[in-house]
Amino acid sequence: MPPGAEVTGLLLCGGKSRRMGEDKAALELDGRRLIDRAADALGSVAKRVLLASGEAKRFPELELECVLDESADAGPLAGLAAGLAAARTRWVAVLACDMPHAGSEVLDALRDRAQHAGLDGAVFQTAGGAEPLCAVYSTACLGAVRDALERGERRMNSFWSGRDGLRQLQVKTFTTAELALAVDAERQALNLNTPQELAQERARTHNARNDRRSA
Repeated sequence: MPPGAEVTGLLLCGGKSRRMGEDKAALELDGRRLIDRAADALGSVAKRVLLASGEAKRFPELELECVLDESADAGPLAGLAAGLAAARTRWVAVLACDMPHAGSEVLDALRDRAQHAGLDGAVFQTAGGAEPLCAVYSTACLGAVRDALERGERRMNSFWSGRDGLRQLQVKTFTTAELALAVDAERQALNLNTPQELAQERARTHNARNDRRSA
């Protein structure tokens, strides 16, 4: 990691998993829990990784510091506020626990783009739209995030047009082409929210592993 570009990792794992029907962070894909996959991705770009674990501490076996929501039932936006408040670096790399294939390449590239372009946030974007749970944000966003929560907002992009004091925040989205990355954008941004999506991805990874063995 280049000097002066240190980041704090923030792993969002405090959701209710309502559509999945059980705690998706603890579910396995290809023999590994989703929470472990995300923790490894963040650990490869950040020396300090925080767990935004909702209203209570979770996953003590990971030996990561938990940051708790300041607002009840406020979704990942509250987790972002907790992480920004606890960060000791300017940049916070954010990743949701249900994105099993998001890699360090994307997070590194977003961090670099945010730093060099003087942005307050750099967000991954695919053909399906912005992915605000795979992003790098500056701690300068904290005030705007808290303002959004106070307004009752829950959307992760609700603070993007906010302000840091008198200065309007600069949050931009970037595709893999704009980041000069040769990775599969849709795979990087895959979210597993339902049992059907998990089953499909388990089948896909199983078939891919068999194909490699037979090659």
